[in-house]
Amino acid sequence: MKRFLSWLALVGCYIIFGIILSLDMELLAYIVNLYSQLSAFLKLVIIIFGGSTIVGFALAPLFYGVSLSYAASEAICPSKKGARYIIVGILIILFSLIKATLIFTISDIIFAIYGIALICIGSNRKREVKAEKV
Repeated sequence: MKRFLSWLALVGCYIIFGIILSLDMELLAYIVNLYSQLSAFLKLVIIIFGGSTIVGFALAPLFYGVSLSYAASEAICPSKKGARYIIVGILIILFSLIKATLIFTISDIIFAIYGIALICIGSNRKREVKAEKV
């Protein structure tokens, strides 16, 4: 039962990640719209002083989403070999590729990176288990 709940937590985190990512992309679209209405001097000032903040807004769901998904799933039931993350990561990449063939957006790239990160976590978990046995 704990394993099932752990899988459910991982899928729930994926859904929440998608909601937060779509809201984040809306915020970035709004920022770009405001940015396009500024004069050349103000654009330069925004790039110099606010460029890293804007990039931070874009990458925050990815940075926090992967670690929080892993932490939530591990808190319910620790993965022995990390297969849970590899399977969900592969499914996320497949869904991203299917969606990308229909309508390509930046969020598809971020979803694919999210899936790749989960695969890396699962692979590292396998190595940790092998190292514990030796």
